[in-house]
Amino acid sequence: MKRFRILAMAMGVVMALTACGGKQGKDESDSQSKKSGDKDQITITYESWTPTKEYMDRILTAFHKEHPEINVEVTLHANASEYMTAVQTAFASGEGPDVFMFADPTALNQLKSQIEPLDQYCTDEWGESWADDFVASAIGDNSIDGVPYGLPMPTAPAGTMWYNKTLLDSLDLEAPTNYEELKKVSDTLREAGKQPLLIGAKDSWVVIDTFQTILNDFAGDKQYKAYNKEIPFTDSEFVDAFEMWQKLFKEKIFQDSAFSMTEYMDTYNQFNDEGIAGMWVNGAWNMDMYTNPEIEDSVAKNEWGISYFPDLNGDGKQPNLLLTSGGFAINKNSKEKEAAWELIKFMACDEGAVIECQRTMAPSGYLNTPQPSYDLPENGLKNLDTVNKLMADQPLQFRGINDPNVSEKMYEVLTKLAYEKITPEDAAEEIDAVINE
Repeated sequence: MKRFRILAMAMGVVMALTACGGKQGKDESDSQSKKSGDKDQITITYESWTPTKEYMDRILTAFHKEHPEINVEVTLHANASEYMTAVQTAFASGEGPDVFMFADPTALNQLKSQIEPLDQYCTDEWGESWADDFVASAIGDNSIDGVPYGLPMPTAPAGTMWYNKTLLDSLDLEAPTNYEELKKVSDTLREAGKQPLLIGAKDSWVVIDTFQTILNDFAGDKQYKAYNKEIPFTDSEFVDAFEMWQKLFKEKIFQDSAFSMTEYMDTYNQFNDEGIAGMWVNGAWNMDMYTNPEIEDSVAKNEWGISYFPDLNGDGKQPNLLLTSGGFAINKNSKEKEAAWELIKFMACDEGAVIECQRTMAPSGYLNTPQPSYDLPENGLKNLDTVNKLMADQPLQFRGINDPNVSEKMYEVLTKLAYEKITPEDAAEEIDAVINE
């Protein structure tokens, strides 16, 4: 985790960098900032796992031009799992940041008790018909019972598979489209001393993303009916999906020690930077590898590709992608809610949103956000076109499990299946029991 603070000053923007947990101390920038500007200085805190430090610098530099009276102290975590643990611990002790994020509706439900409802803020800012200026599904994902709790962040689909085309070409392989091809590619990669299909299974979110994609492959949209108690989770299609999940580990499709590796940054580094893996389970937001200066050389020397996750049930149809929006939220106990509102509005709708869209190459949830421009290499532009085509060619399914108890149980049973501690039938029964508690 990295922690940095950006303070707006009359002479410009001064940055103070500290390691997380390190002693920050008192320096001249602290004392000068208290004297600067014609307005009283307000300090708010922002905590998340995103964006990268470089892009957060750009966002806050632009933000301070519009709001020189607002100082923003920022804490960035290495990944979403670390972040969720940190903020939930802080909230439990009566602390926590003024502004923070949730990745999807599952995380929103987990953090809801700490979030300020935004309906009145939105009405005051944009009028009674404010929702018309947002993508409907994005606002829906940021709301509970019709009340918005966040402003949507730029969102790309999950359920995709990335592959290192340069590496696959060197082994006379092509990106797999079904289970038999996936098995062949994985075996060949292992024989060549490379990693097969990477997954950072230490992070629950990517495990659930991947399994929801498999569920959509085997059972269509039935998982959503089961979550709503319309059908039992013990139906045969669900058991088959659990069996396939277990098979991906038994037949060494996924890498060894998958549950000891995080998606960010363990598998991210192995795939994007070190180039030692042929395939990687991650969402289309990995397009940001083209804008990450820390891995620029590694990305440039390989050709990359993105595709649907392979058809694992053999029906000849690729599984639908998952799309759900996360958002920027305000701590209901913040003492500076108006300043916090200005920050989340800037990051979700204004120039900050443009900067984030440039980083993620994902569309904004706010329809009036200016169209960003992209400076991408040829391979990046090709993959951006592919992502748009994947999203247009098939329906997009809901990403996430709204009930946090079901979500937690799902990760638990998928972990036990991977280690062959339970059977697929056991897994289905355990999930069904939690849904119907």
